[in-house]
Amino acid sequence: MYILLEINISKKHLLRTGFFIAIILSIFLLRPLVAVPDGHAGVMINQGKVEDKVVSEGYHLRLPGYQELVNIDCRTQQLEIQVPVANRDCQTVNALLSLHYHIHPCGVAKLYRQEGSAYETTLLTPVVQDALQSVAIRYSAQDMLYKRQEILNQSSQLISRTLAQHNIAVDTFNIINFEFTTPSNLIYL
Repeated sequence: MYILLEINISKKHLLRTGFFIAIILSIFLLRPLVAVPDGHAGVMINQGKVEDKVVSEGYHLRLPGYQELVNIDCRTQQLEIQVPVANRDCQTVNALLSLHYHIHPCGVAKLYRQEGSAYETTLLTPVVQDALQSVAIRYSAQDMLYKRQEILNQSSQLISRTLAQHNIAVDTFNIINFEFTTPSNLIYL
C-alpha cells in the first residue's frame, strides 16, 4: 500500500524559500559580521581609505568587498631589540633593550594610517635606536657602565615624548645589557 502525497508548492513560496537560503548562505560566505576581540581596537578601511572612527570591542557589521576591519592590539606588549650605538670613544656598543608599551585605543586609526601594521619595525625600533644613540654619544665606555641609570632615564624621556605623539604610551624601558666591542683600529705600542 502506497500513500501518495501531493505537494503543492507555489512559485511564491518557492521564491521566498530560495531568497531566505540565499541570505543565510551570503551571511556565512561573505562574513558581514566581524569581531574586535578584547584588548584590541579596530580600524575600518573603506576601499583602501582608513576611517577616523575607531571600532570598539565586540561584533560589528561591514559591507563585504567594500570594507575591511584591521584589529590592533592595545594591551601591554614587549619589544626586545639589539641596538648598536657609538659612544664618545667612537666604540660600538651593542645594547640589548626592552620596551613595554601600549597603544591608546583612540589613536589606532592615526597610527595605522601613518605606520601600517608593522609599526614595531617602522616606528618603535628607529625611535628607540635614535634616542639611545643621541644619549650614548655623550658618554665614554666607562661612564656608560657607571651612569647606566642616567642613560636609561634620559633615553626613556626621549622615547616617551616621541611615541606619545603617535598615541603610544611607554610603560617601562630597560637596558638589559651593554656589550662593548674591542676597537680593531687601535695600534698598540
